[in-house]
Amino acid sequence: MRAFLMTVPEALTHNGLKVKVGRTAYPPLGLAYIGSVLEKSGYDVTLVDFAAEQVSDIQTIVERIKKHHPDFIGISIISINANQAFKIIPEIKKQVNVPLVAGGAHATYFPENTLKMGRGIDAIVIGEGEAVISELAGALIANKPLNNIKGICYRNKQGEIIKNESRSIIYDLDSIPQPAQHLFNFRLYRPYPFQTKRKPVGTIITSRGCPYAKCTFCYSSVKKTVTTYRRHSVKRVMEEIRLMIERYGIKEIYFLDDDFAAGKEWVNEFCESMHKERIDLSWICMARASSVSKELLSRMAAAGCWSIFFGIESASQHLLNCIKKGVTVEQNRNAVIWAHQAGIQVSAAFMMLLPGETPSDARRNVQFAKELDIEFVAFGPTRPLVATPLFEQCQAYSKDKLPLEQYQRSGDYFIPSVTFIPEGYTKRQALSVCRNAYLEYYLRPRYILNMLKKIRSYADIKRYVGCLRLYFKLVCEGGKV
Repeated sequence: MRAFLMTVPEALTHNGLKVKVGRTAYPPLGLAYIGSVLEKSGYDVTLVDFAAEQVSDIQTIVERIKKHHPDFIGISIISINANQAFKIIPEIKKQVNVPLVAGGAHATYFPENTLKMGRGIDAIVIGEGEAVISELAGALIANKPLNNIKGICYRNKQGEIIKNESRSIIYDLDSIPQPAQHLFNFRLYRPYPFQTKRKPVGTIITSRGCPYAKCTFCYSSVKKTVTTYRRHSVKRVMEEIRLMIERYGIKEIYFLDDDFAAGKEWVNEFCESMHKERIDLSWICMARASSVSKELLSRMAAAGCWSIFFGIESASQHLLNCIKKGVTVEQNRNAVIWAHQAGIQVSAAFMMLLPGETPSDARRNVQFAKELDIEFVAFGPTRPLVATPLFEQCQAYSKDKLPLEQYQRSGDYFIPSVTFIPEGYTKRQALSVCRNAYLEYYLRPRYILNMLKKIRSYADIKRYVGCLRLYFKLVCEGGKV
């Protein structure tokens, strides 16, 4: 049996024309886990990351699928590409009439709506697919009933949408096979220059769920059961690291956990293992400011961590409280200072145009980043996901509301920044707030001098030049990066 797993490009055409799309920094690990389970069940698996390949023509995608003669198709849908998925799925089903299953974050949180919008989908996997994918694929291929398969949503023969009983989450993550990373073409992926120092770069995720799960902008705050926090053992993570070094020559790892620093005992054990095995590997991660300490960051740096990302979101405490971030401005400040003291580079993100934000709050964000000399900062407009508490907040604060029904009809699950204008802003101010923040932050003599002082090698020069090009596109061209 042959299985074809795929991602969806962020832009589609029907006439062979090329469109400009953004880069794909890292491979889709979720599909690699599914591929590993299917291979273990005897399937011949092909995984094509159409987003990374920047294939935009629908017919080209369909022909590529047909070439592999699959018995089963699995497609990953996230909110940012849901609209494109809903356009391409009917055409795939029309020309490649085999069972088609959708999974991913968007399908998990909106299973019924995904079935309605994605005509041609036979079933939706809700939550973690590893426990159900082999059973579901086998039943669909054999045309067997789906009513006893837990954790799925599907249409019955009468066309009714049926949501089966939920399936328990996978508590023992070590029981899942290692992701089938051999299915990836690593040459397709282009990490952002501020996210990589040594190549090739691999990705690992050591945990699932969120230990906090209260932020109003995240789906974790909506369905707690899906986001129950669990973690691989350090032993399993070290095995995966060794495999990636030996098989793919990986020299750097990007840990994709939302909060790598959660659970200090685990992090300490991991750092000790890296020391004992003397693995020549650099790594970067993401963390909540409330999860780190001066001592922990020092241990992480000694174990190879050279860069860390903090979602600072805002320099105004009332806005942090509004989105239930669960951190203080002082915790954010200390986290950056401690990271710098440990010799770790810091990247950070601010959510501009939050509900309740004023122009003075936006200026405070830029000033906060400048005071801390953060190496790389993203000032992004707030784009709330439908059904999150932040979406409701934005609807309440926005001057120009766009009805929820309109998003569901169009399949576009992100509010365009143009339509969300907090009180205290004119439309013109809202459109320029992020661009002005970038210009003010990066075009400073102090910032440029600080970055020049950090150059230690030709690789550093290439990395910083890459960063300059990236921000030039972002600020001056308004294009994809």
